[in-house]
Amino acid sequence: MAEPTVLIIGAGTFGTSTAYHLSKTYKDPSRVTILDRWGSSRTSPKVAAAIDVNRIIRTDYVNPLYCNLANEAIHPWFWDIDLGHFFHKTGWVVLDEKGNEFTKNVRQTFRQRGSDYTKETDVNDLSKRWGILNGMKRDDLGDAYFNPEAGWCDAAAATERFMAVAEKKGVKRVTAEVLELVFDPEKKQIAGAQTTDGRVWTADKIVLASGAWTSRLLAPVEDALRLEEHDRVERQIKAVGRISAYYTLSPLETDLLQDMPVLVYGGRGILTPPSRENRILKINDLATEFVNTIGRESGHQISVPSTRHQEDVPERLKSESEALLGKMMPGFAAGRNPDRWRICWDAATPTGDWLLCKHPHPQLQNLHLVVGGNFSSYK
Repeated sequence: MAEPTVLIIGAGTFGTSTAYHLSKTYKDPSRVTILDRWGSSRTSPKVAAAIDVNRIIRTDYVNPLYCNLANEAIHPWFWDIDLGHFFHKTGWVVLDEKGNEFTKNVRQTFRQRGSDYTKETDVNDLSKRWGILNGMKRDDLGDAYFNPEAGWCDAAAATERFMAVAEKKGVKRVTAEVLELVFDPEKKQIAGAQTTDGRVWTADKIVLASGAWTSRLLAPVEDALRLEEHDRVERQIKAVGRISAYYTLSPLETDLLQDMPVLVYGGRGILTPPSRENRILKINDLATEFVNTIGRESGHQISVPSTRHQEDVPERLKSESEALLGKMMPGFAAGRNPDRWRICWDAATPTGDWLLCKHPHPQLQNLHLVVGGNFSSYK
């Protein structure tokens, strides 16, 4: 019996991973097609969450299930010939806000697994070791710890390498943007997808890995099937935007931060150090979140990423993020503005869990959802 054909819509974190793993398990990987709206030669910024200068690789989860999965996923970054050189094992330091027990709970999870590499860190010593943190506001900070096994990867390059491996094994990668899902009324299932160039792509199984754009693609089908509000994907995920600030450092400044770990500043921000290759200091604002909602003719509301250019960040949002920069690294931020801003969009779920499932509607049984990155699923 022939393996079912698969059409993957979206080539971000989940889509690329699906293509990569199917290329290793399928006898005939050419039966797998992935639609990627950007070709590998594109040089202008891409709005997908997975395509950026870095993504954090760590195993630090309180939930044992996610901790175990992350431990399984982290090993290829250490030894895989295709991925190892994209990973920077800098470690990471987590600074809890007072009253937050993340440090206590995650270290307890590590101990239950029998592999706790972490150690307590004195918040007061951080600025002595890394001058960029001089003056950091720490009045409302509590416990802190260091995990030497964590780090960050060059996300854009690593994602492209994953895709290249899948293609080499036979997966078909098509550069095209999806316009809409195609519903087959006779078979009463999703037939495939039509791209903006007019082509229609079909398969036995459809994998929707469209991240923050999921509601935009599913809403027309939901309208046609007259699904109630509680049965729509918008109840499970929302397209959420966050702000990142980027500083381009000099070679000397980069060298001074070579041994600096990723720094998690409470639940408010994350600082990722530069490498000699990119010389970019990046700060993620975890507190400034926003949702862009639009109405459909059916009367239903859906969340979709804004059509505004991702580097055209409103001044109000910049001001909110600058307040965070002033707390994390006041001396550095006071005399210097970020060289670049970026809005990152991802699909967020109510519980922070992934949405990995077959669609429950009887006429959408061949549609599989792989979404819900929650800004933390690149592993």
